[in-house]
Amino acid sequence: PWGGWYQSAQNVLIIKDVGGNAATHTITIAVGGGIGTLTTMTINGQALVLTPDGNTGSGTWRVISSYSPGGTTSSTPTGVYNVVTDYGAAGDGSTNDTTAIQNAINAANTAGGGTVWLPRGEYLVTNLRLKSRVFLEGAGMGSSVITTATTTSAVLEANATTCNFAQVRNLTIVGAGSGSNNHGVYTTGVTDETYMFRMEHVEVKDCGGKGIFIDAMFSCSFDDVFVTNCGDNLFDLKGGNTIALYNCYADDVAASKTGYRVHRGQVTMVNCNGIDSLGTGTSWAVFGDKTSEDGTDAYVDAILIGCNVEEFKLYGVRAKEGSRAEDYATFFTASSGGTARVAILHDYTADNPGILASSCRFNTNGGTWANSLPIHSGNDMPVLCLGHGNQTQYYYDGGASTQTLLRVDVTSLGGTKYVDIVRGAMTELAFSTDNSGDIGPSETYRPRDVNA
Repeated sequence: PWGGWYQSAQNVLIIKDVGGNAATHTITIAVGGGIGTLTTMTINGQALVLTPDGNTGSGTWRVISSYSPGGTTSSTPTGVYNVVTDYGAAGDGSTNDTTAIQNAINAANTAGGGTVWLPRGEYLVTNLRLKSRVFLEGAGMGSSVITTATTTSAVLEANATTCNFAQVRNLTIVGAGSGSNNHGVYTTGVTDETYMFRMEHVEVKDCGGKGIFIDAMFSCSFDDVFVTNCGDNLFDLKGGNTIALYNCYADDVAASKTGYRVHRGQVTMVNCNGIDSLGTGTSWAVFGDKTSEDGTDAYVDAILIGCNVEEFKLYGVRAKEGSRAEDYATFFTASSGGTARVAILHDYTADNPGILASSCRFNTNGGTWANSLPIHSGNDMPVLCLGHGNQTQYYYDGGASTQTLLRVDVTSLGGTKYVDIVRGAMTELAFSTDNSGDIGPSETYRPRDVNA
């Protein structure tokens, strides 16, 4: 039995004969595209740190340091809890490793924090509880896999305890494939809002419930997180202040579900992608809650930068009443074929519209937009257009009519640059008929009524 940790960036290998057998082994190791071969090495129960001579994988290898698991020297670096060598996890995909991994998490938490290390392998669990200041880290997506056959609980959960300053990195989480409570990562019932929680280089797939659900959160981030093929929303975030998603991908969204569902707070999404719909009624992102649909009202301010909003069969981005989204350099592409696709829907902004930059683009992908327009509003002006974009109108669902979008633009008159605010006709720029709120000390300098 072998346990190992290979860091390609430093060309360093840490390897240990878990069984403590004295033997001669032949080991072939891939390094930076080359192959380095260690032809003879006597382990004798020691953990060895090896590095290749030079910068390539060819040639000879030399031992640069070694340490013994016995005596006063630990078998793993201080603050690192190896679930295999220190806690007895098998990582063979059939042995239940829940107790071993949970013991490592508990130990790291009790010590005030640490990294729980999952070497390459498949770890079968029933339900793991992540705790504050614990970094759960693997050898990479697809290399370190946490999986479950239990359909009644989440794979990784934080419940009735705090989960702050925690991280999940470089691993894959696989659900049972069925069961509405079989979530990938699930935090609820925490005694405090989840904050400073981070997921990085993580894959979540095949869950019967939600891919990722975080309740009551702020200052949390998700970077290079891929979620696919779950029975409910893929990213489902209750929200709070300062939530960020970078380079995330919501893939294979179930019918009538959403790739990115944010219920409240402020969220910034950069270079996020998706979705490949598995059924009808799918949406790329939905922001906010409304009482008639969700049992409560909650609001979201969302910013999308460089996102790819595609293959939705209902909404690209929907902002419910009181919520809004700002879109920059974002590409909206409906699912191929079909009708009644809406790229942007703002239910009601209370004259505080979102923003649509001229760098955004829209593509029907062979289908058609609902009412022939990609932008819709349930009540008032949905977005303020910045610059010369390719959208000039929106469809007003409440009045079943086409309306002109408000646009902020720059024009040149006689060589001088002017900022224009255009919404159909200049008579839209009006003051109240009683001059309330006008500026100036007297009637002489007050602006005149436009629609008087």
